[in-house]
Amino acid sequence: MVKSWLQNLLNYYDVNIAIPSREDILDTLGNKNYFKDLEELLSYIDLSGNSRIPNYRPASDMLYLKSLCILGWYGFSQEEIVSLLIADLKQFEGGYFIKRNDTLIPLGYNEYQVLKSFSLTDCCQGYPTGKLVYYKDTHYLFRPVLKSDNANKDSTTVLSIKTLIKKFNNNNPRNINISFVSLRKNRVFTEIYNDKADIGLTEKVAKHFGSDANLTINLKKEYTSWVKSVKEI
Repeated sequence: MVKSWLQNLLNYYDVNIAIPSREDILDTLGNKNYFKDLEELLSYIDLSGNSRIPNYRPASDMLYLKSLCILGWYGFSQEEIVSLLIADLKQFEGGYFIKRNDTLIPLGYNEYQVLKSFSLTDCCQGYPTGKLVYYKDTHYLFRPVLKSDNANKDSTTVLSIKTLIKKFNNNNPRNINISFVSLRKNRVFTEIYNDKADIGLTEKVAKHFGSDANLTINLKKEYTSWVKSVKEI
Protein backbone atom coordinates (compact mmCIF):
# COMPACT_ATOMS: atom_id res chain seq x y z
CA MET A 1 0.00 0.00 0.00
CA VAL A 2 2.80 2.42 0.91
CA LYS A 3 4.62 1.53 -2.29
CA SER A 4 1.48 2.37 -4.27
CA TRP A 5 1.22 5.78 -2.61
CA LEU A 6 4.86 6.52 -3.32
CA GLN A 7 4.52 5.46 -6.94
CA ASN A 8 1.51 7.77 -7.42
CA LEU A 9 3.44 10.64 -5.88
CA LEU A 10 6.47 10.03 -8.12
CA ASN A 11 4.23 9.79 -11.19
CA TYR A 12 2.52 13.06 -10.28
CA TYR A 13 5.85 14.87 -10.15
CA ASP A 14 7.19 12.94 -13.15
CA VAL A 15 10.10 11.53 -11.16
CA ASN A 16 11.56 8.32 -12.56
CA ILE A 17 12.89 6.42 -9.55
CA ALA A 18 12.55 2.68 -9.06
CA ILE A 19 10.98 1.80 -5.72
CA PRO A 20 12.61 -1.32 -4.25
CA SER A 21 10.51 -4.40 -3.60
CA ARG A 22 9.83 -5.68 -0.09
CA GLU A 23 12.25 -8.54 -0.77
CA ASP A 24 15.02 -6.11 -1.76
CA ILE A 25 14.49 -4.10 1.42
CA LEU A 26 14.54 -7.22 3.56
CA ASP A 27 17.76 -8.36 1.90
CA THR A 28 19.36 -4.99 2.64
CA LEU A 29 18.21 -5.01 6.25
CA GLY A 30 19.33 -8.60 6.66
CA ASN A 31 22.84 -7.70 5.57
CA LYS A 32 23.11 -4.81 8.03
CA ASN A 33 21.22 -5.82 11.16
CA TYR A 34 21.31 -9.60 11.45
CA PHE A 35 23.94 -12.24 12.16
CA LYS A 36 24.36 -15.93 11.47
CA ASP A 37 24.25 -16.66 15.19
CA LEU A 38 25.16 -15.17 18.56
CA GLU A 39 28.77 -16.31 18.24
CA GLU A 40 29.19 -14.29 15.04
CA LEU A 41 27.69 -11.23 16.74
CA LEU A 42 30.09 -11.45 19.69
CA SER A 43 33.01 -12.04 17.32
CA TYR A 44 32.02 -8.94 15.38
CA ILE A 45 32.13 -6.88 18.57
CA ASP A 46 35.67 -8.16 19.17
CA LEU A 47 36.63 -7.38 15.57
CA SER A 48 35.34 -3.84 16.03
CA GLY A 49 37.20 -3.47 19.32
CA ASN A 50 40.44 -4.66 17.74
CA SER A 51 40.04 -2.17 14.91
CA ARG A 52 39.52 0.85 17.16
CA ILE A 53 41.05 0.27 20.60
CA PRO A 54 44.84 -0.07 21.07
CA ASN A 55 45.75 -3.14 23.12
CA TYR A 56 42.19 -4.41 22.97
CA ARG A 57 41.50 -7.23 25.44
CA PRO A 58 38.61 -9.50 24.35
CA ALA A 59 38.35 -11.10 27.79
CA SER A 60 37.76 -7.81 29.61
CA ASP A 61 36.84 -5.05 27.13
CA MET A 62 33.41 -4.34 25.62
CA LEU A 63 31.80 -6.75 28.05
CA TYR A 64 29.01 -4.23 28.60
CA LEU A 65 27.94 -4.40 24.94
CA LYS A 66 28.47 -8.16 24.73
CA SER A 67 26.35 -8.73 27.84
CA LEU A 68 23.67 -6.44 26.50
CA CYS A 69 23.54 -8.34 23.20
CA ILE A 70 23.41 -11.72 24.95
CA LEU A 71 20.43 -10.66 27.02
CA GLY A 72 18.68 -9.05 24.05
CA TRP A 73 19.27 -12.29 22.13
CA TYR A 74 17.39 -14.16 24.86
CA GLY A 75 14.48 -11.75 24.70
CA PHE A 76 15.15 -9.44 27.65
CA SER A 77 13.80 -5.92 27.19
CA GLN A 78 15.99 -2.93 27.97
CA GLU A 79 13.77 -2.16 30.96
CA GLU A 80 14.32 -5.68 32.30
CA ILE A 81 18.07 -5.46 31.72
CA VAL A 82 18.59 -2.34 33.83
CA SER A 83 16.83 -4.10 36.73
CA LEU A 84 18.95 -7.27 36.67
CA LEU A 85 21.07 -8.02 39.72
CA ILE A 86 24.45 -9.72 39.80
CA ALA A 87 22.79 -12.34 41.99
CA ASP A 88 20.44 -13.20 39.11
CA LEU A 89 23.32 -15.09 37.48
CA LYS A 90 23.02 -18.71 38.62
CA GLN A 91 25.20 -21.79 38.26
CA PHE A 92 24.11 -25.17 39.62
CA GLU A 93 23.87 -28.84 38.65
CA GLY A 94 26.27 -28.28 35.77
CA GLY A 95 24.04 -25.64 34.15
CA TYR A 96 24.26 -21.88 33.66
CA PHE A 97 21.26 -19.58 34.02
CA ILE A 98 20.03 -16.05 34.48
CA LYS A 99 16.90 -15.30 36.47
CA ARG A 100 14.04 -13.52 34.74
CA ASN A 101 11.23 -12.81 37.21
CA ASP A 102 10.63 -16.28 38.65
CA THR A 103 12.03 -18.18 35.66
CA LEU A 104 15.59 -19.41 35.09
CA ILE A 105 16.74 -18.87 31.50
CA PRO A 106 19.42 -21.42 30.48
CA LEU A 107 22.61 -19.99 28.99
CA GLY A 108 25.52 -21.48 27.11
CA TYR A 109 28.84 -21.72 28.92
CA ASN A 110 30.51 -18.95 26.89
CA GLU A 111 27.51 -16.64 27.30
CA TYR A 112 27.50 -17.17 31.05
CA GLN A 113 31.24 -16.49 31.24
CA VAL A 114 30.81 -13.14 29.46
CA LEU A 115 28.05 -12.10 31.85
CA LYS A 116 29.98 -13.35 34.88
CA SER A 117 33.17 -11.56 33.82
CA PHE A 118 31.16 -8.38 33.28
CA SER A 119 29.66 -8.67 36.77
CA LEU A 120 33.17 -8.87 38.28
CA THR A 121 34.90 -6.10 36.34
CA ASP A 122 35.16 -2.57 37.68
CA CYS A 123 36.54 -0.91 34.55
CA CYS A 124 37.13 -1.37 30.82
CA GLN A 125 38.44 0.47 27.78
CA GLY A 126 35.65 2.56 26.31
CA TYR A 127 34.68 2.26 22.65
CA PRO A 128 35.94 3.68 20.34
CA THR A 129 38.42 5.87 22.27
CA GLY A 130 40.08 3.22 24.44
CA LYS A 131 39.79 5.55 27.43
CA LEU A 132 39.37 3.70 30.73
CA VAL A 133 35.80 3.70 31.99
CA TYR A 134 35.07 2.88 35.66
CA TYR A 135 31.81 1.43 36.95
CA LYS A 136 30.12 2.22 40.23
CA ASP A 137 30.24 -0.61 42.79
CA THR A 138 26.61 -1.75 43.16
CA HIS A 139 24.66 -5.02 43.26
CA TYR A 140 23.15 -4.41 39.80
CA LEU A 141 24.57 -6.22 36.79
CA PHE A 142 24.56 -3.08 34.62
CA ARG A 143 26.13 -0.39 36.77
CA PRO A 144 26.41 3.30 35.95
CA VAL A 145 29.71 4.82 34.90
CA LEU A 146 31.47 6.91 37.54
CA LYS A 147 31.69 10.61 36.71
CA SER A 148 28.59 10.35 34.52
CA ASP A 149 25.15 11.89 34.77
CA ASN A 150 23.91 8.61 36.25
CA ALA A 151 26.63 8.25 38.88
CA ASN A 152 24.15 8.99 41.67
CA LYS A 153 22.12 5.89 40.73
CA ASP A 154 22.86 2.23 41.45
CA SER A 155 21.80 0.96 38.03
CA THR A 156 22.31 2.23 34.52
CA THR A 157 19.41 3.63 32.48
CA VAL A 158 17.65 2.62 29.27
CA LEU A 159 18.94 5.84 27.72
CA SER A 160 22.53 4.81 28.52
CA ILE A 161 21.94 1.46 26.82
CA LYS A 162 20.57 3.14 23.71
CA THR A 163 23.46 5.60 23.67
CA LEU A 164 26.01 2.78 23.88
CA ILE A 165 24.47 0.91 20.95
CA LYS A 166 24.27 4.10 18.90
CA LYS A 167 27.94 4.86 19.60
CA PHE A 168 28.91 1.39 18.43
CA ASN A 169 26.80 1.64 15.28
CA ASN A 170 28.36 5.00 14.42
CA ASN A 171 31.91 3.66 14.76
CA ASN A 172 31.98 0.00 13.71
CA PRO A 173 34.29 -0.84 10.78
CA ARG A 174 31.90 -2.66 8.43
CA ASN A 175 28.67 -0.72 8.94
CA ILE A 176 26.92 -3.81 10.30
CA ASN A 177 24.68 -2.30 12.93
CA ILE A 178 23.34 -3.87 16.08
CA SER A 179 19.56 -3.48 16.27
CA PHE A 180 18.51 -4.36 19.81
CA VAL A 181 14.90 -4.96 18.83
CA SER A 182 16.05 -7.47 16.18
CA LEU A 183 18.15 -9.62 18.50
CA ARG A 184 15.38 -11.89 19.74
CA LYS A 185 14.03 -12.32 16.21
CA ASN A 186 17.56 -13.20 15.05
CA ARG A 187 17.73 -15.92 17.72
CA VAL A 188 14.37 -17.37 16.68
CA PHE A 189 15.56 -17.42 13.07
CA THR A 190 18.49 -19.59 14.14
CA GLU A 191 16.13 -21.90 16.04
CA ILE A 192 13.93 -22.31 12.96
CA TYR A 193 17.00 -22.98 10.80
CA ASN A 194 18.17 -25.70 13.20
CA ASP A 195 14.70 -27.23 13.59
CA LYS A 196 14.82 -30.64 11.88
CA ALA A 197 11.15 -31.47 12.46
CA ASP A 198 9.40 -32.97 9.44
CA ILE A 199 6.96 -30.09 8.98
CA GLY A 200 6.72 -27.21 6.52
CA LEU A 201 8.47 -23.89 6.95
CA THR A 202 5.19 -22.05 7.58
CA GLU A 203 4.43 -24.39 10.48
CA LYS A 204 7.94 -23.97 11.90
CA VAL A 205 7.71 -20.18 11.79
CA ALA A 206 4.31 -20.21 13.51
CA LYS A 207 5.55 -22.67 16.14
CA HIS A 208 8.72 -20.78 17.09
CA PHE A 209 7.20 -17.30 17.00
CA GLY A 210 3.75 -18.26 18.27
CA SER A 211 2.36 -16.07 15.47
CA ASP A 212 -1.03 -15.95 13.80
CA ALA A 213 -1.52 -16.62 10.09
CA ASN A 214 -1.01 -13.04 8.86
CA LEU A 215 2.08 -12.37 10.93
CA THR A 216 3.52 -15.76 10.01
CA ILE A 217 3.45 -14.81 6.32
CA ASN A 218 5.56 -11.72 6.94
CA LEU A 219 7.93 -13.50 9.34
CA LYS A 220 8.42 -16.28 6.82
CA LYS A 221 9.49 -13.72 4.19
CA GLU A 222 11.93 -12.14 6.65
CA TYR A 223 13.30 -15.53 7.63
CA THR A 224 13.81 -16.56 3.99
CA SER A 225 15.65 -13.28 3.33
CA TRP A 226 17.86 -13.86 6.39
CA VAL A 227 18.77 -17.36 5.20
CA LYS A 228 19.70 -16.08 1.74
CA SER A 229 21.43 -12.83 2.77
CA VAL A 230 23.09 -13.80 6.05
CA LYS A 231 23.01 -17.39 7.19
CA GLU A 232 24.16 -19.17 4.04
CA ILE A 233 26.68 -16.66 2.73
